[in-house]
Formats: sequence, C-alpha cells, structure tokens
Amino acid sequence: MEIIKNINVPTGHILIVQGDKGSLECLSIGDYGRQANVKAKFLGLNKDIEGVPNGKCMPLKEKWVVTISTQYGCNSACKFCDVPKVGRGINATYKDMKEQIEVALSLHPEVKGTKRLNIHYARMGEPSWNPDVLRVSYDLHKITKPYIGNSMIHPVFTTMCPNKNRKLFSILQEWTNDIKNDAFRGDAGLQFSINSTSDEQRNDMFSGNALSLREISDIVKTCQPQKEENML
Repeated sequence: MEIIKNINVPTGHILIVQGDKGSLECLSIGDYGRQANVKAKFLGLNKDIEGVPNGKCMPLKEKWVVTISTQYGCNSACKFCDVPKVGRGINATYKDMKEQIEVALSLHPEVKGTKRLNIHYARMGEPSWNPDVLRVSYDLHKITKPYIGNSMIHPVFTTMCPNKNRKLFSILQEWTNDIKNDAFRGDAGLQFSINSTSDEQRNDMFSGNALSLREISDIVKTCQPQKEENML
C-alpha cells in the first residue's frame, strides 16, 4: 500500500494511503496513558479531564494505537464530522484494512513487540456497514505477527449505531460473543458514539441517522458480554 502523505504530529503519524478505491486515512500513534485521558471511579481514576495537552506519550513498546478507515467517506452525515464531505460511504476492502494496519506498523521496525496494540475501527466511515471488519478482526494476530510477534492485541469497534442498518444487532452480537469473548478472550472493546444524553441533541448532531438512547440500551442489554470489558 502506497503512502501518499505522512503527517508527523505530537502523538505519531497521520497517514493518507492509496486504497483499492481511492485515498484512505489511518493513524499510527502513541498514547498518553490512563492517568491523562481516562476518568473511571472503579479504576481509582477520579481526576477531572479538561482536555489532554500535548505531552510525552508512552513508549510504543508499552502501548501502540493504530486507527484505520473502514469506508471511503461516510453516509452518516454527523454534523460534527468532516468525513461526509469526502463522499458517500463506500466500503473499504479486506485488503484495504489489512494493509492500513501493516503500513502503520511498518513505520517503526525498531519496535519488535508491544505490551498492548489497540486497533480502532474509528477513522473514516461507519464500521457496522462493512462486514469485512469482522473478517479482518479474526485475522488480526496473523496480520500483526510479522511486525510485533505475539504481542497482545486489543481491537475496538466504534459505532454511532445507524438506525437504518438492519444488520447492526447481528454484527454487534458477533463482535461481543465470537470476537471479543472467544477469539480475543475478553480483550476487545465496543464503543458507542453517544455524544450526548439528550435524544434531541443527538438527533440533531447525527442528522436523525442514529438509534435513540433507549434503543441502544436495549441492544447493550441483549449483547451483554460474559466477561467484564477492558478499558479502551
């Protein structure tokens, strides 16, 4: 996969790459750690988070984050996002997603392993429309092994819960049961882009294309994982 542009940022790299159907964006970055960007009382992290200033990231051998695009453009029309301006949501191919991961990892050949590789389906596109996201996820250990050996992988599925996707429930059920609980033995994440606890605000922000909070709650109850979620 050809790298069209490699933009260096304080956390790492923003990449524009050439996919099978056009340009895609992916990230290869470090992380500031839980103390800087997570508030969770059950973990003893009680500090209020008021923005995360640029600072020194954890070493990639401690935590590495790769974020990939699952579509060229997006149909969700979220008002806070520029991706719809790129064009309609055409699914990235299995090869597109596999090679985004490979390109992101190839930037640091000096890193032979990491304690935690987070792979986020959270750049361009809504992943629940692309069934190849699940296919790639089953193969993540095979895809990443040439770069980081048998390092721990933590994939994260991020969705705004499109209300027109009739396969959303079955996709999330497969993610929580077959991928998270089985293939990754509990070490995978599911992130809902809620953005507000007001359905009125959400309806405006998502241009009427997202499920209501009650509908999302019903899905969560039904897809309840058997093991406790790890933090993203």
